[in-house]
Amino acid sequence: MATNFLPPPFCKVTKPLVVGTVLLLGACASGGDNLVSLSWPSLGTTTGDNRTDPQANGADMNPNTHGSNQPGHEHTKNPGMILDGKGAPAAFHRSMPPDMRAAARTAPPSPRNPQVVFLGDSLAQGYAIGFKLAARDARAPLVTIDHGRVSSGLARLDYYNWIDLLPGKLPDNNRDCLVIHFGANDDKPLAGLRNASLTSDRWANEYASRVSQFIDIIQARGFQCVLWVGPAPDALKSRDDHLRRVDKIYEQVARAKGIDYITLRKRYGDEAGNFVDYVIDQGKRRIVRTKDGSHFTIPGYKDVGQLILERIRGKSIYVRKGSAPILVATYN
Repeated sequence: MATNFLPPPFCKVTKPLVVGTVLLLGACASGGDNLVSLSWPSLGTTTGDNRTDPQANGADMNPNTHGSNQPGHEHTKNPGMILDGKGAPAAFHRSMPPDMRAAARTAPPSPRNPQVVFLGDSLAQGYAIGFKLAARDARAPLVTIDHGRVSSGLARLDYYNWIDLLPGKLPDNNRDCLVIHFGANDDKPLAGLRNASLTSDRWANEYASRVSQFIDIIQARGFQCVLWVGPAPDALKSRDDHLRRVDKIYEQVARAKGIDYITLRKRYGDEAGNFVDYVIDQGKRRIVRTKDGSHFTIPGYKDVGQLILERIRGKSIYVRKGSAPILVATYN
């Protein structure tokens, strides 16, 4: 029988401290992977319309899983994941330096400066972060709003219905900019369309109709500054083949409706448009993609953000008053 040589009051104080220390050391020994679950209660994820997220019950939108720290490729399977107010894994934001965490937060709207509202999946959330970092460095007076949603797309409207929920995510001022990205989660059968394979004309026509509906809602509200960002190459060939197909759909529908389209495949692919994890800048190779082969690194998201910023600047008139750049919200 073990003998307790310490007085009871001391034990009452030290026992919790010892247990907490052991748990903390265990989390550190695991590389910090368990630190979030030790620090926070387990919360199930929910959709924006209060329906249960299928992933919270282990029903992945895609069976592949990766240990990435990025805003979860839509197939992340973790029912205990802590989400921030915009549906992005909080662990992703806590992994960033303080200035990047600040940049990831949604800034309050400004009566003076236009908003740039990001709509789409977790890659759209990453682009919002990258755009805000790029705009900050360029001293561009633009307010970044992240309305992206992890695991969402235009295929599984039974999971998250972007068509129905879009009007509530649009800013009141139609002089603001909208940036849209989908595709990473849409390599699956369409809800409501039976027996239509991903490569069939029925699938493509229905998906194009949903893209068209999405744009119609935006144009009915009078938004003129709208950018649709196409999918970047993916390391998984089957997914990349599908992204090539939807890339053509996005571009065809967007251009037919007068929407500006940004192609990422040339910038983030090789000569044939295949996945590479780097870009060449001034003769030097820079890694911009994560190991999961789908997401970007923080510098990679910023690189995309700079592309978006350059395109928006082409639609706006910048003047200088003193040393501060002032954006006059007059779009071409």
